[in-house]
Order: sequence, then C-alpha cells, then structure tokens
Amino acid sequence: MAEVDVTQINVFGPGLKGGDTGKKCKIYVSGAPIHELEEGISYSISGPGVKPDVITDYNALNDDGNVEAYYFPLTPGEYKITARYKGRQVSGSPFTAKVNGDVVNVEKLLSNLRISLDKKVTVHGRAFELGKAYSMNEFIVDCSGLRIPIGGLKVNVKGPERSSAQLNIKDNKNGTYKICYKPTSPGMYSMNIKIADTHIPGSPFEIRSRLIMSVYFATIVSCILVGVTYGAQSPDCTDERRQSAYMCAEKLFFAGNNSRLLPETEAQLQAHCSESNELMKCVKDFTDKCRHGLHKSIATIMISTVRFNTRNYCFRPQKRAELLSMASCGNAIRTESTACMDPFLWSLGRANHAVKRYKVPHGAYYELKTCILKSGETYGKGMCSHRQIDYFGRYMQAMAGNTMNFMCGDYDEDSDRCAQLPPLPTGPHIQKAASLFLGFGKLIRN
Repeated sequence: MAEVDVTQINVFGPGLKGGDTGKKCKIYVSGAPIHELEEGISYSISGPGVKPDVITDYNALNDDGNVEAYYFPLTPGEYKITARYKGRQVSGSPFTAKVNGDVVNVEKLLSNLRISLDKKVTVHGRAFELGKAYSMNEFIVDCSGLRIPIGGLKVNVKGPERSSAQLNIKDNKNGTYKICYKPTSPGMYSMNIKIADTHIPGSPFEIRSRLIMSVYFATIVSCILVGVTYGAQSPDCTDERRQSAYMCAEKLFFAGNNSRLLPETEAQLQAHCSESNELMKCVKDFTDKCRHGLHKSIATIMISTVRFNTRNYCFRPQKRAELLSMASCGNAIRTESTACMDPFLWSLGRANHAVKRYKVPHGAYYELKTCILKSGETYGKGMCSHRQIDYFGRYMQAMAGNTMNFMCGDYDEDSDRCAQLPPLPTGPHIQKAASLFLGFGKLIRN
C-alpha cells in the first residue's frame, strides 16, 4: 500500500471555525487509515487564557467514517489551530477559530474534575512506588472512565541531586497511558501526574529507585567473591569455573533471581540443605583456583561462615524453626530491603578499588543491617512480627557477621579511613574485568 501523503489528509469541522466556551468544539479527520492517523496527526492551539488540548478518539470511526476530535475552550477570543500530519501542515492550516461566550470558572470546573479524578482515575503496576535504577520501568494510568474536558495527561519527574530520569508517555488511545521512566541512579524520585493541571489520586508519587537484585548480587560477587583481579591468573582459573561459581553462590545466598526465595516449608528447606554442600564446594573450588591475597581471605572466611551456619540452620531444630518462621517475612520485604544495599555497596566498591585501603567501614554494615530490619517494621506490617524481624537479624548476623568483621578490622575506633577513599576508578581495565567475570560491563559506569 502506498504511503499516505499530507495532501490526502482532510481536517475539517465546526471547531476549526469556532464555538462556545465551556462546550466541545469538534474537529474531524479523514484521508488515511485510523492507525496511520493515530501515528501521524498532531495539533497545537494558541489563544487567550488556558490553552486547550485537542482530544482525539482513535478507538473507532464515527458514523461518517471520520476520526473525531474536540477541544474545550474556557476563554472567549480568537484561537489559532495548527494541524500537522507527520510534521507537515495539512491543507488550510493554521485555522482561525472564533470562540464566543463568557469566561468559564476554572476553579469550579477543576473542583468537579477533582471529584471525577478521585472516582475514575486509577494507577496500575508497582513502578509508581518502586523502580529499577538504570532500567526502563513502566506503569499504567487508567483514565478510561473519565472524559477529560480540558488538558491531557502531563507528567514530570524530579530525581535526587544530579540525577534524572528519562521519561516517555504513551497514549494507548483507549483512555489509558503507559508511563515509562529510566532513573539514572538509585534514590528517591518525585513524579507529578496531572490532568488539566490537577493532580491525579496519589500524585505526586514518591518513587524509590533501586538496583535490581541481580545487579546487587553481581556487584557483591565482583567486589568480594569474583573481584576485579590484578596480576597473573592461574591457568586453572577458567571462564567456566568463574561462571559456575557465580551460579553456585547465587543459589547459596538466595540472591540474584527474585524467584530464589528463602525456604518457607520443610520440603523447601530440605532441598536447600541437600544441595548446599555441593554449592559451597563449587564456590571454594573457584576461590582456591582464582583468588589470592585479601580477596581469597575474605572469600574463605565467607565460605567457612556460611558452611557452619547452614549446618546450624539445617540440622539444629531450634535454628531450623527460626529460619522457617522468618522466611515468609524475609521474602515479603525482599524488594524493599534490597534498596538498603545502595550505600553499603558504594562503600564496598570504593574500598575494594582503593590502593592499600581494601577494608570497608564497619558502620556501613550496621547501617545496612538496621535499614533492612527497619524495612521489616515499615513494609512488613501485617506480614512480619517482631519475633520474625529479630530472627531475620540473627540470620543476617550469622551469615555475614564474621566476613564483615574481617573486612572492617583494619580501622581504628578514632578514625575511619574510608572517609578518605577515592571514588571508584573508571579505567578500561576495570570495565574489561567486570565484563570478563560477570558480563556486566555497565556495572561500573564511566
């Protein structure tokens, strides 16, 4: 089928000549299939008072086979209406429309609109509360139950200092809008969503942007287990061994894929206990073949601690009961508690790459622990009891405490040398190492 040319597009209707304030001024469009009009047609209106938007119904053609649109003027006077198809003005554009009548009481109109918004506008999806940093997030604003008289949907977002979010709004042409945004860093973002300069229910939305769990885990493994390695490697340290260790550690620490949850039933716990010994052997094999110096010491302590405590939680009845009891709470707050990792991983990453300053401040670990436990209290309401949160804290301490004590052991109580650490390096060797070990070349950004 030949492409439709702008000369074939016909824009007409009484609204192009004028109308009355407080009433719909209708416009009709023909000359192309409805899907092509949806993609190609655009309008702009200039005139007195509040600038009206052109609202178009692309769901179906009207009885005459035309696409129907309208604008809703609030102020009398002369308006200029520009219509374009694929960026080029259609025949007769710009149109001059004379609007008669009295000025419409905007406050009264908006007051009625607010009532309609509260009743008829809904938001679907989790991304209006919690988003993934460096990833595209989306949610739906459903206005299908509302006929918007003035103004379309307007969205703006403000991020943390020096941060922003790429934003895209897609009109689905059925009364719903897809809001897509990509935060440039973790942190809190504020998003205003308005119709006719009126906030929809819940706006402004406070959105917490976090790193996704798989990136968290990859960062931890990169810093502690796999590490950015300097110097020669053993011939036995193969890519296959690295990848195998990564997958084993992901299963062992209930990290990475969100489907890997803490065991909540006896059967799930038994399955984990049965495979944990082999998983630890896999990680230890990598440590022996590929790690040296401080990285090897940290990984060795981690493996030893996890092995000892896994046995406790698998075979001691009291510990087994504690793990099963707190698992539902830990899984329920999994997404929220992960956001606590941001400041901790930043400290970890800076310390790991600093010359002769490999240790992280001990306070970073305790801040992490406090934040996660607070997540249980805040986000786990109705899902987490105080006892479960206490068990969760014990579990964290048991699995990570020894490793963190070692990593933080070089620091005097009177001074925290981590305050003097340089920022993460951005040299090509860092990028190459991150890509080589994990396939996450973008983990450490330029």
